[in-house]
Amino acid sequence: MKHFDYRKHIRLPEFDYSNPGIYFVTICSYKKKHTFGKTLDGQIELSALGEIVNKNWFKIPDHVYGFQSIEFCVMPNHIHGLIELNENNNSILGSIIGSYKSSVTREYNNRRSEACLAATKVWQPNYYEHVVRNENAFDWITEYIRMNPENWTMDEENRHASKSNPFYHWLNTYWK
Repeated sequence: MKHFDYRKHIRLPEFDYSNPGIYFVTICSYKKKHTFGKTLDGQIELSALGEIVNKNWFKIPDHVYGFQSIEFCVMPNHIHGLIELNENNNSILGSIIGSYKSSVTREYNNRRSEACLAATKVWQPNYYEHVVRNENAFDWITEYIRMNPENWTMDEENRHASKSNPFYHWLNTYWK
């Protein structure tokens, strides 16, 4: 029997993700459903799940030595984080993200079981990351995360987006 791997490999093949550095991370909700909250007048109003997503992000440094959250934003169907792994880091980026996703899913499903509801998936199977390599990239990404709730109508993850955000063009052409 043949094994088919349908998942796209999106990591840099020769890069060590335990290296100190700054990383831009995007993690999408399962099937990109709007389960983390909604935007109102350029602000995000978190759902109960969105509150768990937010709270658990800021608990990561309690479990991962050398992790710092620089910027973070919860959107209706995804999160963005700009993180730094310093030289004393004791984990690989993928392990950190996997543990974070597991902690959110576990807490949410524990709450669902208390209410006699079935367990559910919270996240897409993978995540997106971009290695921040210079100050220009850092500035673009920081501003993008800060302005993301206001720019929801232009967000690539918003299936009802009315126009495109120039950030995506910059990100997709930056290293070409």
